[in-house]
Amino acid sequence: MIINASMFHRLFGEGEADGLADLDYAGPRDRQTLLALARTFHPKVVVEIGVQRGMTAAMLLRECPSIERYIGIDVPPGFVPPLPGQAPEVPAEGAAGELAKDDPRFELMLCEGGSQALKPEDLPTADLVYLDGSHKREDLEADTALARAIVRPGGLVVGHDYNNRTVEVNEVVD
Repeated sequence: MIINASMFHRLFGEGEADGLADLDYAGPRDRQTLLALARTFHPKVVVEIGVQRGMTAAMLLRECPSIERYIGIDVPPGFVPPLPGQAPEVPAEGAAGELAKDDPRFELMLCEGGSQALKPEDLPTADLVYLDGSHKREDLEADTALARAIVRPGGLVVGHDYNNRTVEVNEVVD
């Protein structure tokens, strides 16, 4: 079933808070949706694939006190992504997770080859998995399989960039 934004926010809340403009990498609609879901389902363990500078991590850690552990996964500096449009999203030296690194609940994993180098046993069981890494079809299929393997029954797998025609998210989701 597909519901519109108005119905979604009546069910799950507005997903807003003061001072989020500085933590707005994904855009207001995506931020509001993710935050409303996290506030509703109270995840304890979150895994984010594609943490970049940590804007989403910082927002969720600040606004969701239920989070006990947050694992942010990304690639090391110099990584060449399979989709050229994602090159600006590869974190610079020292930038990966920088906005969340001071929160003791945050853990950073830099993986040569990206999240495709990980196996389910490398990660904890998660209540929420946020997919915002490589948006190439094969990589996103692998990330989705990894997310499904580590998410607890009743947990959430949430993705980013549906309807962004410059990436291959729609093909995987549809």
